Order: sequence, then structure tokens, then C-alpha cells
Amino acid sequence: MNPGILVFTKDPNLLFELGHHLDANQALVPCETLAALPEQLKRQPIHAVLVHLERGTLNGYSPARFIAELDEAIDEAPLYGLVAANCPPRLKKLAAKAVDDCLEFPLDFARLRRLLADKQDLEGELAGFWSHTPHKELHGRSRSLVTFTPEMFDMIDELKVAARHNVTVLLIGETGSGKTFLARLIHELSDRRDERFCTVACGALPPDLIESELFGYVKGAFTGADRDKEGKFAAAGRGTLLLDEIDVLPLEQQAKLLRVIETGE
Repeated sequence: MNPGILVFTKDPNLLFELGHHLDANQALVPCETLAALPEQLKRQPIHAVLVHLERGTLNGYSPARFIAELDEAIDEAPLYGLVAANCPPRLKKLAAKAVDDCLEFPLDFARLRRLLADKQDLEGELAGFWSHTPHKELHGRSRSLVTFTPEMFDMIDELKVAARHNVTVLLIGETGSGKTFLARLIHELSDRRDERFCTVACGALPPDLIESELFGYVKGAFTGADRDKEGKFAAAGRGTLLLDEIDVLPLEQQAKLLRVIETGE
């Protein structure tokens, strides 16, 4: 059985258009609700998933919950968003981060055909290569990491463990080596994936503003403090806080950060 294309939509007209413009050898598998999605995915191999993003898509779900449930159900097939003009802004924003690509109406069917064909060709080529070569891989919502370097295999296992626990992670590497990428990947693999990911560029903070930026302040704490300001630690909440270039901070500030990291206070 050839892999099909699952189409998440309640619009029969869209199904008709897709059937007319896409490869006839790939059957369209319609699905209208998240509840029906797991069963549809079991019925036949799925090459790709197309999600119609419009006002009725949520069907009672919040945008964040909808995207999280969709992402959890579809763990292998590429996911493409078909964005209608009436798509709720929050849903559109979250989908742009979670799906492989988005196309807006009126649909560019030539581009959609290229996306589906390119993904299939590339995945087939890579799958054939990976299957015969020792490797390790991690897959988040919006990014993946695949390595064929045996020296990195232990690091991949450590990242998996770190993502499953509420721990502090120290990422060391030269500029451009991918520390921020790894931090975001850990966040996407963790139970905090639906919470905020906040970044503090420590090297860009003036020395006299470091403490107030990280820990916040209350109104009247100093001249010019005309309102309460939430610090980055509080802003991250139950999510992830990335302290980029922490080594450039003065030692006094590093000591304060160490206490917060160790005690949470």
C-alpha cells in the first residue's frame, strides 16, 4: 500500500481541490478531529499530514493544546499547515513554529507538490543511509539533531536524560557551535515544551542593569523605577531560561546566579 496524505480538515471543497492537484498515486486520508487522528494514522502508512488552519480547526481546544496534541500524535510524518485567512492569530503563530512549512490560501499547489516530493526523496535517501550507518538522533517540534560521530553518542544520551528532568544544564562550546540550538531542542523534548523559552544575552547587558534584568524590581526601588518589572527568571515561569554567554558576567553577578540556580531562591 502506497503511503497516503492525511488531510486534517472539515472542508470537502479543500479535499476536492487537493485530490485534483496532487499526485493521484497518493490517496488522501481525511480526518476532522484530533480524537480520530490516532486511528486514521494506524490505518495505512502516511507520507505527510496537511492541516487546514482556520477558525473551526480548534473545535474547543486552545491553540497551544491543539498544536501540542497534533505534534504528539504525528511523530514521524512531515506536517504542513494550510493557513486560511480566518485562522486565529495565536494558532497561526504557534503552527509556524511547530510545522515543517506553512502555505497560505490561495494555495500554491506547485509549491505544495514540490514540498511533498522533496521531502519524500530526501527522507528516502537519508533513511537508506542511516539504516546502514551507526548514528544517534533527537527530534523536537521544530528542529532535529542527527550525528554519525561516535564521540557525540554519549552526549545525545545525556541530552535525552536532561530533557526528562528538571535540572540545570551547562552547554560549553565555541561561538557558532550550536549551543542555543541544543538549548531549544532540550526544551522541545521536555515536559516544559508548552511553556516559555526565554533567552538572556548576558554579554549585551550593561553591568548596572544585570541584576534588575535578571531578577526584576519593584516600583520605587531606585530612581526611574516607576513601575514593577518582572525579571527574566520570573518571566520564564515553568519554562526554560537560557543564560547565553554567562561567562562574561562579573564574578559577583555569577555568584548571585549560582545561588538562584542551586536553591531556586
